Amino acid sequence: SVIKEANIALTRQDFVRLQGDRWLHDEIINSYVALLNRRNSRRYETNTKRKGCPRIHCFNTFFFTKLFSARDTYDYDCVRRWTKKAKVDILQRDLVLVPVNLDNKHWVCAYVDMTNKELVYLDSLHGKDYGKVLENLRKWVSDEVKDKHGDDAARKLKTDGWKEVSNRRIAKQGDAGSCGVFQTVYMDCLERGLPLDSFRQKDIPLLRKKIALCLLKGELPG
Repeated sequence: SVIKEANIALTRQDFVRLQGDRWLHDEIINSYVALLNRRNSRRYETNTKRKGCPRIHCFNTFFFTKLFSARDTYDYDCVRRWTKKAKVDILQRDLVLVPVNLDNKHWVCAYVDMTNKELVYLDSLHGKDYGKVLENLRKWVSDEVKDKHGDDAARKLKTDGWKEVSNRRIAKQGDAGSCGVFQTVYMDCLERGLPLDSFRQKDIPLLRKKIALCLLKGELPG
């Protein structure tokens, strides 16, 4: 299965990761991210958006790794061109979604709520170690707006006062390896304007199958 927007060709071995409680890798998550962005763009291009569906952009799993390097150093220059390449202006988005791989051990998701001026952290294990993730996204929002729109626009945002929120009404993981599935479904729910607790651990086997089917078809349901 080839996901053109992500430039990824998924193999049988990739799909094996969607079985049991196996850990998802970048290729699966980034393929789904590409389909999420495509679906959201089509909603707005064709004026068929559902009530409550936000305008979003979702970065792939390498964005935060570039932004906050292995040396624990924030580096905006490493991602300066990402939005330009994607033709995205974050001031024209409601949500900016960022999947994050913590120390190659656990997937979490964070997002910037541009409308409500919040930085939100989603951990399916309900962990609280969100400081470096949200603080670096706070810096990125300010630097991104300053770079694309100038100093005045960045100052008007007042990102220093944006609220940090963690694990607000979200489904909780109950197995060892489905963190990537939870983050993928969180992102799907956010794009569709659905509650983040609208699924449970018991739904994960079916959700894994649904993700696999969507990736095989190269299309997400509306």
